[in-house]
Amino acid sequence: MEAEPLPGAAGRNTTSSGPIKVKQDPFLPPWASLLKREDGLWKTARQRASNGPRILVANSVPSFYNSTNLESLLAVALTLRGAQVHILLCDKALSACMNTKFRKVSPDSIAAGTFREPLCDVCVQRGSAFSELDLPIHFYSQYLTRIDHDEICEIVRSVPPEQIPSYRYEGLPVGEHAYAGCLRYYSTGTLENQYLSNDVLKRYFEAALATTKVMLRLTSHHDFAAACFHHGIYVPQGVVGEVCRSRGIHVS
Repeated sequence: MEAEPLPGAAGRNTTSSGPIKVKQDPFLPPWASLLKREDGLWKTARQRASNGPRILVANSVPSFYNSTNLESLLAVALTLRGAQVHILLCDKALSACMNTKFRKVSPDSIAAGTFREPLCDVCVQRGSAFSELDLPIHFYSQYLTRIDHDEICEIVRSVPPEQIPSYRYEGLPVGEHAYAGCLRYYSTGTLENQYLSNDVLKRYFEAALATTKVMLRLTSHHDFAAACFHHGIYVPQGVVGEVCRSRGIHVS
């Protein structure tokens, strides 16, 4: 199975400042109205924090309400305490992730790369919980190039499924997190006899490689003191953690 092309940023319900908000999601904090009440205080806090230690809130999967609520609140709290907070969000750039659950997305649609509408559209829109904060937001697609895509395609094509769990890229256990993500998708301890498991594993592998490249480039451009995110394994968060630790960035 060939790796699918990494989609471009066009048509992802985003602007340069973040995801477009269609209407207030009842499960997300109404940050726009909350911060408007203390507009002067919030502007001053952001200005003061512009020279503070850089903290990456690598949410990546805003469709998870609990983590998005907590991490957007954390971003506000850190900013008020002088930290320069940056947000990392996926904009439909990954071929599989923690949001591709078996009950919502079929193995066929993952293998074919056709699952994104409406699953990813909803996830991207929920990222508006962060764009309302007016903090720097980084999107996965901004840190992926055509050369990256070609290299990822070649690796995915050349590595047999049975070798993916032990595969390391740039010294990092990228394949291990791809395998863990695939096991989570099937809710099983082994991929043996699981429908289309090799094809689905390849998609998680592709996503893990893309995440690695995003994080290597992002952390080269920005000197982060620490990073916060809601899982330590799977795709993409597990890979985010691996890159951060390899570069001496504190992880929590």
